[in-house]
Amino acid sequence: QLPPSVNEMYFTKGKRRILTSKAKAYKQRLITGAWEACPGLNEFVLAAGDTWFILLELDFYFESLVNKGWLAKDRAGKRKATQRYKRIDASNRVKLLEDAVSECIGIDDSRFQVNVRKHMSPETGVSIQLSLIDPTTYGVPDEYVDSAVSGVRNVRRQAGGS
Repeated sequence: QLPPSVNEMYFTKGKRRILTSKAKAYKQRLITGAWEACPGLNEFVLAAGDTWFILLELDFYFESLVNKGWLAKDRAGKRKATQRYKRIDASNRVKLLEDAVSECIGIDDSRFQVNVRKHMSPETGVSIQLSLIDPTTYGVPDEYVDSAVSGVRNVRRQAGGS
């Protein structure tokens, strides 16, 4: 299932942006489902420790990425659609996924590197993959990486998993 877009994700109360009930429900389903779908998640979190960056790869699957009218022409010979591709912005769905994954694994999303891809498929939804990345790849000096002490809690137990 696709996460809600940013337009459906928040409402404003006073000066605060608050998650909608739809966004909260999606986030909770993702967190709960992650522990069931990924039996090695706890080991991944322990391997990440306080040191490693996380590559968060998000593959979004939409029913269509193209405007059907692009190939069709009207009587004057002009295209019916003004643009070849639909205006589907996958990036406005990313923040909810980052927050959900961060809460799920207990690692702040400031350590995430995010890749977002869009695909056209009759099956809509999102695929999430996590990988460890050496932070020195992004210029973090060795002394910061080597001095880290792993204090990552066992988030699986805290998240209600076994």
